[in-house]
Amino acid sequence: MSNKNTHKLSPFFVLHSWTSSPKSLADIPGSLGWPIVGESFSFISEFSSPSGIYSFVNKRQQRYGKVFKTSVLGRFTVFMTGREASKMLLAGKDGMVSLNLFYTGQQVLGPTSLLQTTGEEHKRLRRLIAEPLSVDGLKKYFQFINTLAIETLEQWPGRTVLVLEEASTFTLKVIGNMIMSLEPAGEKQEKFRSNFKLISSSFASLPFKIPGTAFHRGIQARDRMYAMLDSIISKRRSGGGFQQDS
Repeated sequence: MSNKNTHKLSPFFVLHSWTSSPKSLADIPGSLGWPIVGESFSFISEFSSPSGIYSFVNKRQQRYGKVFKTSVLGRFTVFMTGREASKMLLAGKDGMVSLNLFYTGQQVLGPTSLLQTTGEEHKRLRRLIAEPLSVDGLKKYFQFINTLAIETLEQWPGRTVLVLEEASTFTLKVIGNMIMSLEPAGEKQEKFRSNFKLISSSFASLPFKIPGTAFHRGIQARDRMYAMLDSIISKRRSGGGFQQDS
């Protein structure tokens, strides 16, 4: 088994970003790249690679340390990596950390997504999500997750395994079953995973809504995902395709 993406993957997040260069960046190590475009082309290229944004961050982490600056997609940005950054992000008090997506991510997800809302609305959506993901909520999916894990591991012997890709596929199969009652195999599951990947890959793209561009594909994939959800909600409200979930 091999994996290009498993050597010391440190969690990271964007600490803050600005549309104009602040003086406070002067003491932070890193490179702002070329004038105007910064390191955007490298960011987009590596974001779209199999290793994703990890490759972009890891190269700069090795060169500059756990905190570094850069300029991508029109913003001067500071990245933090490592355990301390994760603790601040996951255990920080309300309002201490907020997610500031790039313009393309904002447009693809829309203003009502969990990643876009703040304050009381964010808390409300987070509570709705927390209940089905609690220990009691997950108990009903234990057998499905256990069976899927065994089936997945049985496919690994004798072939090269990219763990990041396998973990992503496994997670999406579980999510698809939890929120849409999708079986781990089949046309609907394939469409769900394909649309999700198109949406996530469009976050770091140039905001050109032109057929063939990553941004346009992300918008289309989002609309298809909404259509899938609307169809499932309609069936459940009419009593069809019911699954006891939260």
